[in-house]
Amino acid sequence: MPLAPDANSAELKLRASESLMNGASFSTPFKCVTPEDIEIAKSAGSTPRHIDAREAVARDFLNNNGFTKDQIADALGASDGSKKGGIDLSMPVEVVTFPPPEKMTQYVKSHGYPGNWFDPLSTQSPEMLGINGEKRTLKNFDVVPGNGLKSVAKPVVDDWTNPENPVLTSGGGIQLLVNDETKNMISRINLRGV
Repeated sequence: MPLAPDANSAELKLRASESLMNGASFSTPFKCVTPEDIEIAKSAGSTPRHIDAREAVARDFLNNNGFTKDQIADALGASDGSKKGGIDLSMPVEVVTFPPPEKMTQYVKSHGYPGNWFDPLSTQSPEMLGINGEKRTLKNFDVVPGNGLKSVAKPVVDDWTNPENPVLTSGGGIQLLVNDETKNMISRINLRGV
């Protein structure tokens, strides 16, 4: 849970050090998310203030939900430019609770296990979600109560699905990122395989 903006610096330092011990990384200075940041992040617009608020909300969610440095870079990009990130910060970002929806889909690899990124609309193409559909199958998942980071996928080159055949994706789809604990609970209540 985010600390209030007037929380004392000892609490902020403790929270930042706990996040770092859990493998989090801060490419920008640690920032306490305010109610104003939350409202701006989920509103329309792509001003620098919107983008800053969206990054703050996303980073706060990721740092406080067990995401590793690599997972944060996959979502927001790496400070050294080695990863571009899959979240389009020019579009609204917000933390949402679910269900609803009662079911979400994901394009899974042949093992059938879910990853962390879901399609909450269950109607979008792999390319809209920023992934190569090659070697993936659409699978429905029943949802457990939880929360996730709702955002828009940005156009990226998917070079991880099939490194020999990188695919430029269109992005633009609505995506929901959940932490490993939620992903594992979803995995436990759904049949494996495709």
